[in-house]
Amino acid sequence: MMVKTKEEDGMMANPSPRVADCAFALDNLCREIAKKWKKDQVIIIALDLEAGTATRATYGKTKPLCSLAQQLGDKAYEAVMIALREAE
Repeated sequence: MMVKTKEEDGMMANPSPRVADCAFALDNLCREIAKKWKKDQVIIIALDLEAGTATRATYGKTKPLCSLAQQLGDKAYEAVMIALREAE
């Protein structure tokens, strides 16, 4: 399995409307999870092991929490990518 980096991942690099719709849907999903679970921050990491791609979405209730969620999401994403590469 070849795991692509965030930059290689179609979710991050592809400006097509389909990808934009998917990113919008992930953002909305984060908001819905935060509301349902009564959390101030949400981080989602989605994997497609067959395609070797991954993406992440984050949410923070306030601008500072959003910024922190994004930073934590980036670190979590990188940790997952490292673990996947090591598992090959």
